[in-house]
Amino acid sequence: MHAALVASKDVDPLIRASGLSHLGTLCKTLKFAVQKYIQEALLCISKTLQTDKDVQVRRAAIVTIFLLLEGMGYNVLFEAPQTVEIIKKQLEFGLSDPDPITQLHSSLALQIISEALDLFFQTPSPPSSLAIPLRPVPRLFAPRR
Repeated sequence: MHAALVASKDVDPLIRASGLSHLGTLCKTLKFAVQKYIQEALLCISKTLQTDKDVQVRRAAIVTIFLLLEGMGYNVLFEAPQTVEIIKKQLEFGLSDPDPITQLHSSLALQIISEALDLFFQTPSPPSSLAIPLRPVPRLFAPRR
């Protein structure tokens, strides 16, 4: 993980793009094991999208987000809801990118998030007959008279 983050800050744009691509592959492969590094990875991606002038590097940043979503799947909504908001903001920033491929990748990733949110909110709650009844709490001490 550290090597991918360091490579994403290199002066050579091809190395930066490669580092981001490697970061995305790690996120996809490691799934939730990468969760403790997710804030640092998202900060790196955000900085890249906002400041990098090279098109290939910005494309790699969006693909990294896409791979992160692909690896963590819909479970990212349950495990890290604050991360979803950060990802959505970065993808919306990618929609305004001058590169049409970056815009396309951003819109595809936003579509995945919206489908996941729709699925999340459309999941029916369990019927009340399946609900586990609560037992009364036993009294440990008898009340004083």
